[in-house]
Amino acid sequence: MLDLFVVPEHSLGNEQWEVILGMTVCQAVHTLKTQNQVIKDVQILYSEQEPLQQDIVIDLTQDGIRFKFDAKCQRLKVIEVYDLTKVKLRYSRSYFNLPDNIPPTYRKIEESFGATFLHEHDQMHQRLVLSFRGISFWFPADAKYKSIEGCGLPDLDISCETLSLIVSRMFIYSGNKFNSGSCPDLPIACYHGQAYAEEVLVVRSLGKVEGLRLNLFLEVRVARGSSELRREYREEFLPFGSSCEDVVRMLGAPSKIFYKDEDKMVIHDPSPRKIHRSHHSDYFFNYFTLGMDVLFDAVSHTSKKFVLHTNFPGHYDFEMYHRCNFLIKMKAPLNDTADLLGDDEMDITPSVKWDIIQHFLNKPDVRPVVLNRPSSTNTINPFGPTFCYVVEDIIFEVMASGYISSITLFQSD
Repeated sequence: MLDLFVVPEHSLGNEQWEVILGMTVCQAVHTLKTQNQVIKDVQILYSEQEPLQQDIVIDLTQDGIRFKFDAKCQRLKVIEVYDLTKVKLRYSRSYFNLPDNIPPTYRKIEESFGATFLHEHDQMHQRLVLSFRGISFWFPADAKYKSIEGCGLPDLDISCETLSLIVSRMFIYSGNKFNSGSCPDLPIACYHGQAYAEEVLVVRSLGKVEGLRLNLFLEVRVARGSSELRREYREEFLPFGSSCEDVVRMLGAPSKIFYKDEDKMVIHDPSPRKIHRSHHSDYFFNYFTLGMDVLFDAVSHTSKKFVLHTNFPGHYDFEMYHRCNFLIKMKAPLNDTADLLGDDEMDITPSVKWDIIQHFLNKPDVRPVVLNRPSSTNTINPFGPTFCYVVEDIIFEVMASGYISSITLFQSD
């Protein structure tokens, strides 16, 4: 049974691990993976066809805990403990929930967390809600529970029966109000020396991609010799043809370096040189926290491709990369599409489906290249193939749901 500290408006965890409000779904998954000896059953719940319409939920079914992530920003917004019989909980230095020993009663919650506003009576769902800043407790209250007539307020005389009610659910969130819909910023404790991108603008000129403009956040020390950290904003422009040294100077050291042993798309290259294999290997700088890869030429050692990932659940690479919030300002072709849509430019982001892009570009009959990724363990990919569409100097990799899983930017001749 897990033994966990509760920190209102912040986190749930213990000395070995901690899940913090505002951390990304990738970071949470990696944290839980380190505890695979004690956390046995983890389920990831999401909408397969409309992944932006419902929260991404990580459910620890044997421990009665759910972590709810905003579907668009993919950061943790709510921690829910829905079965308090499966977990030990403490606040500050004392337990307020020990199954079979210390039940989490109304009285015990007040003793542990101190004074707060009077509880709310939710008559529709038959429950009492006792809230503190950053944490709320639900208690069952059947139809017999009486409120002040006409006011919807509970009886100010809290009875012994109310004080003995046992918590049915607990929620940790940011701010004063539960269900406010706000998603906390990535906390500085989750940076770990890495850079994160608020937005990545694809810079285009005369219909061609020139590079990326990245709005970055990094952690820096408040003062020299200080252990206190603060968040710093920085903007960088990363063009094609950048050297390895330039990329490291702008983005920091990569999370990983991957050498290509083959190019499965080379067969679609019209050049006859495709049959000649090089003795050198192109290589990627993988930046997982930025949600992007930079491909370098094996000979010149300069950047020639950028790959931006959306990290949608249900994709082969899910939880490997953080979501890259890219923005492409795409011009409409010279036809009637712009007149029909009332605009000649479209903002393409991870939230835009491929069929909308296809309609805007007036390319209804474009045939995709089918991309199958075999699993490294059993040659079976449970997520199925994706479909690659080439538009000018951009390759859109599209999932069965119609959402973009990645875009690849390359230099056109």
